[in-house]
Amino acid sequence: PPLRAGLRSVLQMCVQPGATRLVDVRSPLEVSGEDLRGNPVGGHVRGSFFLPHNLFMQPSGAFPSQEEAMDVVKRAGIDLGSPLITMCQSGVRASHTALVLRALGAEQVAVYDESMGGQAGADLETGAPPMPCMSR
Repeated sequence: PPLRAGLRSVLQMCVQPGATRLVDVRSPLEVSGEDLRGNPVGGHVRGSFFLPHNLFMQPSGAFPSQEEAMDVVKRAGIDLGSPLITMCQSGVRASHTALVLRALGAEQVAVYDESMGGQAGADLETGAPPMPCMSR
């Protein structure tokens, strides 16, 4: 399976809901549209799933144990058997989360490396994230 996803894959996901899940791993302020990070518009892609990347980090910056990471995945309701595309601002945090998901057994995880930088004018909505921020 490809490791990178382009805008075409993301748009296809929007046309066929449920086929592939877009996982937005940015901060709550970015996802709500309050923190633009230099983008002309803010918010999240309609239909995306919110899972902040920092849930897969220890306070020291290290990766969590496999058990801790799997607990995050289960609480978030992520199906590791489904195709997933991770996104963030530029692809760095999305790559981190994709690596964790693959280590946990997900075989169909791609990174939308254009991420928010490639979303200008796309189907964005602002306000509350698609899923409440989970805490540890």
